[in-house]
Amino acid sequence: MNDKHLKKIVTGVLIYFISFVIVTYITFYIKGSIPDTLVQFGLGGGAVELFSTALIQMWKKKYEKDNGLTQDDAELFDADLNEHNTEE
Repeated sequence: MNDKHLKKIVTGVLIYFISFVIVTYITFYIKGSIPDTLVQFGLGGGAVELFSTALIQMWKKKYEKDNGLTQDDAELFDADLNEHNTEE
């Protein structure tokens, strides 16, 4: 996962949280109460996405360190992996 891909994920989660807040405000305005279930699942989903991204980055760096890969090797591995995924 390169930095450009990571920035797209973080941007997507940021847009998700902003739209989540807007929907929560609209629901509160219409119903007159806080939508507890929406808040619970909305914040939980975003937190899981960010935690998963952080976990992937952490394990990738550990793998590179343990196997002695350089940044160039990791980028080649990512390019090969992306090429393989687009062929399917």
